[in-house]
Amino acid sequence: MPRPTAAAVSVPRSRRRWGTALLPLVLAVTGCTSSPEPKAGPSPSASEPPVSRVDLSGLPVARAAFCDLLDQESIGDALGGTVIGTDHYGNGDEVNITPDLEDISHEFNCTYYGAPPAKARVWVFARPVLEPEARSLVREARRDDGCSFPDTVGFGSPYVASVCRADTDQRAVRVRLQGLFGDSWLSCELTRPGSAKEGRTEQAVAAAEQWCTDVVTTIGARP
Repeated sequence: MPRPTAAAVSVPRSRRRWGTALLPLVLAVTGCTSSPEPKAGPSPSASEPPVSRVDLSGLPVARAAFCDLLDQESIGDALGGTVIGTDHYGNGDEVNITPDLEDISHEFNCTYYGAPPAKARVWVFARPVLEPEARSLVREARRDDGCSFPDTVGFGSPYVASVCRADTDQRAVRVRLQGLFGDSWLSCELTRPGSAKEGRTEQAVAAAEQWCTDVVTTIGARP
């Protein structure tokens, strides 16, 4: 399908959610008429592409702070509940890589915590990334043992999507989408309860697709 244009993403935020049904048109009827009742046409939402078929690769992503731009309702939907904590940082900030290791950040990051193990995170490298390096990053991500790599929403070009067991909770899965938007390398991930045996991994993937699509269509629409 054609890539979204600037006009396609400059609509109000409330209309950016892919797959959201449009309100039905209400027809006002006055008096009696002998004309046959018009047949109902297809639902407007029937023409909207499923989120997994959306191509986001044409959207621009700035390498700058963006946490304040993200929609709170979308974040809550991703977490499956209320945000109970955040951990944001910017380029040049000192951050804890591990509990015992501090380092200087070279990215812009927004992290949101819900009821454990739910976590939504998105970050963009502060430096530009060219396509050869992006392809190397994709290859590196695909070497992650124990992960699967589903076909999903077109998240940049090139891009990779991975589904892995969460590091901190064996009862949860981490779905991560990473891709190149212009010269910006963007990563978006969602950790939620999930088990292949319980059939809940697919739910986590669908929620991550929606969350990451909301993120890109928000920050990618910024002037």
